[in-house]
Amino acid sequence: MRFRKIDALMMIGVLAASMTTRLVLERVWEETTARPAPKNPASPGVTWGEALVWGATAGLLAGLARTIARRGVSELDARNG
Repeated sequence: MRFRKIDALMMIGVLAASMTTRLVLERVWEETTARPAPKNPASPGVTWGEALVWGATAGLLAGLARTIARRGVSELDARNG
C-alpha cells in the first residue's frame, strides 16, 4: 500500500484540528469555571460531574473536529484530483 500526499495532509489536518479543539476547550473551561480543566478525572478536587462533562464535551468536539478535517481534505482532493 502506497502512502499518498493526501494521506499525509489528512493526518496533519486531523492532528491540527484535534490540538486546536483541545486548547480552545481548555481555555473556555478555565474562563467559565475559574478552575483548571479536569484533564485527569482521578485528580483530587475533580468531581464526578466535572469529569463526565469534560469527557463528554472533549470527546464530542474532538470527534467533530476530526470529521470536519477529514471531510475538508477529502473534498480538496476530489476537486484537485
